[in-house]
Amino acid sequence: MLINKKKLRSLVREVLLQEELTKSDKKEIERIARKQAKKEIDKVVGNDLAKTIQKEVEKTLKNKATKKEMGDITKAIVKKLYKQLAVTSPQVIDRIKV
Repeated sequence: MLINKKKLRSLVREVLLQEELTKSDKKEIERIARKQAKKEIDKVVGNDLAKTIQKEVEKTLKNKATKKEMGDITKAIVKKLYKQLAVTSPQVIDRIKV
């Protein structure tokens, strides 16, 4: 009985697919995946995450539309705070020095 290469390969693949992974195999796969993910993150973010985040925030805050939105949100918050303070405790407003 002579087995050709294709049949032999298919038999080997079947046996390999049926074999369960051991704990050490799973840990090794996890370690390799973490290492590759860390490399990709370092490639995208760079070595210093804080500097990268700071650059992105600065870039976003330089946008005029962002400044206008922040101004509108701040105005709304101050108005609501003023209304709440005026209703709940009028003496707080009286103590504010202008």
